[in-house]
Amino acid sequence: MSIPEKNENKGAVAVERNRRRVGVAQDLADGLTVRQSAANQGVSKDTIVKDRKAIAGRFQTEANEAMQEYRAEVLLKLAEIEALVSDPTVGRIDKAKVLLDVVKQLRAIYGTDAPTKSVSATFSASADPLYLEFKKATAGLDSEQMAEVLRTASGMPRMSEPIDATWFPQPDNKEGE
Repeated sequence: MSIPEKNENKGAVAVERNRRRVGVAQDLADGLTVRQSAANQGVSKDTIVKDRKAIAGRFQTEANEAMQEYRAEVLLKLAEIEALVSDPTVGRIDKAKVLLDVVKQLRAIYGTDAPTKSVSATFSASADPLYLEFKKATAGLDSEQMAEVLRTASGMPRMSEPIDATWFPQPDNKEGE
């Protein structure tokens, strides 16, 4: 076999390996096991393991490169800020503005300025017709009579009732929400 033929063969093998690795990556994303991926790709489990390691290594390398680029950008910005703050020709107000901007960015990074949202809910049993009927039937009873009603209700046989979405009614949507 001549050298050009060997190079062509290496190129074809590399193309096939890259195509398979795309399939392995998809299998991985789909949650397939090594055995399932091997069957799906028509190769051995060892090949799938090697492909998965290569894929992970590639992503790790890309993540490291992206992190190094980000780190370089941050260091450059910090150097600019340091130079500005230490420059005697820059006024105190401008320096304070820069430092406040740094604090604002740090809060965003650490998530300490995340907006809070409070949710409140109200429940009005008086809107339930069954409750209103019960209230009417027990109106005027003294505490001993009410205790008897509760004991009687507690001792009654129960039907198993599935808890479904009707137990948790959704709030009415107000216009504009």
